[in-house]
Amino acid sequence: MKLTCPACQTRFRVDPASIPEGGVRFRCGQCRKLFRMTLRKRPERAAAPLEAPAAPKPVPIAAAPMPAPVAAARRVAPPAPREEPMLPEDLPAPLPTVVDAPTRIPAPRVAVPPHVVEIQRLARVVISDLELYDARRVESAILDGRFEDAFRSDLEEARRLVRIRHAQIEDAVATFEKAIDALCEQRRLKALAAR
Repeated sequence: MKLTCPACQTRFRVDPASIPEGGVRFRCGQCRKLFRMTLRKRPERAAAPLEAPAAPKPVPIAAAPMPAPVAAARRVAPPAPREEPMLPEDLPAPLPTVVDAPTRIPAPRVAVPPHVVEIQRLARVVISDLELYDARRVESAILDGRFEDAFRSDLEEARRLVRIRHAQIEDAVATFEKAIDALCEQRRLKALAAR
């Protein structure tokens, strides 16, 4: 069965068996327009049973009967009912569907300088490493807002590494501090949500 988008006239091939009795909503892959499709069944007529023709008896050519008048012709069964798609004006009220869910528009990506990515990664490594050795202490310090005080020596060592690795970048240590603060805030919110 062929289906045509009412907006852009794009044609689609659809298996009629895949359309439920109540109809279905389609989204055009070309113009993204939503439209509804329902199969319309024609009323079925009672068909007269077909009789198998009797085997003709051999008759001499001279004695062959004249053809019967047209009115006496055998009844032929009507063709099987066809399913036709409904026209847009025939469509009932729209059905609720998952397709109507709002689409999420991704935020534009902002290019992050490579040194910032590396410093942020280092901040994640520092916190993960501290959690590996004492997860309860890290969680407690983050929840209480005293992460800097609880891990002063470890954070100072990390700052020293940032200065060495990124000596040419003026705000390298400030970037590290922001990354640590952001990670602590994320983990604090996550821990509070879990309670």
